[in-house]
Amino acid sequence: MPASKPCSPGGASAGDTATADQLRPRMNGPRLGRRISGNNVCCARVIVNAVRSRGLPVRAAVIAVTTAITETSLNNYTEAVDHDSLGLFQQRPSQGWGSPAQLTDPVYATNAFLNAMLRKYPNNGWMTGDIGAICQRVQVSAVPDAYGREVHDAQLLADALWSGSGRTLTGRLADINGDGRVDLLARFPDGNLYVYPGTGRSGTETFGERYQVGIGWNEATAITVADINGDGRADILARFPDGNLYVYPGTGKSGTETFGERYQVGIGWNEATAITVADINGDGRADILARFPDGNLYVYPGTGKSGTETFGERYQVGIGWNDATAITVADINGDGRVDLLARFPDGNLYVYPGTGKSGTETFGERYQVGIGWNDATAITVADINGDGRVDLLARFPDGNLYVYPGTGKSGTETFGGRYQVGIGWNEATAIT
Repeated sequence: MPASKPCSPGGASAGDTATADQLRPRMNGPRLGRRISGNNVCCARVIVNAVRSRGLPVRAAVIAVTTAITETSLNNYTEAVDHDSLGLFQQRPSQGWGSPAQLTDPVYATNAFLNAMLRKYPNNGWMTGDIGAICQRVQVSAVPDAYGREVHDAQLLADALWSGSGRTLTGRLADINGDGRVDLLARFPDGNLYVYPGTGRSGTETFGERYQVGIGWNEATAITVADINGDGRADILARFPDGNLYVYPGTGKSGTETFGERYQVGIGWNEATAITVADINGDGRADILARFPDGNLYVYPGTGKSGTETFGERYQVGIGWNDATAITVADINGDGRVDLLARFPDGNLYVYPGTGKSGTETFGERYQVGIGWNDATAITVADINGDGRVDLLARFPDGNLYVYPGTGKSGTETFGGRYQVGIGWNEATAIT
């Protein structure tokens, strides 16, 4: 077998392995089928997230995953065997697909495939017709009928990953009830914790009638949500005044059973002045991004382990962040990497794009995406309207809650004209 490398730096997550175990009995394709592993799912997840980040529908993910199963059984090959073909899609540097380093970067390779598909099928022609034939037209394979045999398995993978943990890791809002829509988690002065479920509608019907998921949350000094343990469900990460950090795992149940018994994942977190969670290093696991009083910014990488080993040794990704008055993370620019969104005292809003590198090169040169944001009393991000782009959710002093939808554009056009999704939110002491 040719040499290969993982599609994410840390390899398959626990969630990837669980997805493989869940789908294996239903897989029947000749290239992968019931031999599917967590590493294969990891590669499919990267493909699906790259598709969703571009705002394309799930059919594009099915086409891309079908192609990768057929070409490599979802392995990221770094050694060429068939001419100079490399990576998940067996794209060739000699035919202009990209450099060897680019073609073995699954995010780049997926986008190169999608670019070719969109070029060969203008006006969304790929949205109809035989998927195997579409794959063949993009790839120009010597075995044109091979793709159609893998569509079934690709559909299973795309459907599972489209509504699964990938969404949880895109921002600080999360799909708490597991219906594929982003929900809002809010705490109030009496310590009660509520979920406002996403409805798939717009305007003031964006979030439905709340239901209670917890009591006694007054003391938590930081609350955020993400799939920390990799099981595909949204968990709560919370800090308390003693500096202890806990995970409350999602259970898949509802009401006050939505989150299970907590377990400790850290100590000594009193000094952190900002805590947020996302898959920053691209390995499929939730990482912590934290700022401290000296202005230094650190990532604590998810390890796939549990308890106090849930997060590994921190590494520095920034300096001089004292002035930021809001920090949150999501894939704002749609390139498949997590970006940092920050507000400063002058009200300006900036994106620091994820680069795919590490250390102090984790985030690139900032660009401005907004002005006049001083008044917002809460800022968070997620794909709220379900179009595949990250939106901004903001609360203002009058208690009104607005969504600023992602547009797929850049600069000050990154977010579009706002629309109201709620009133009377002044009393919420945490929104995530």
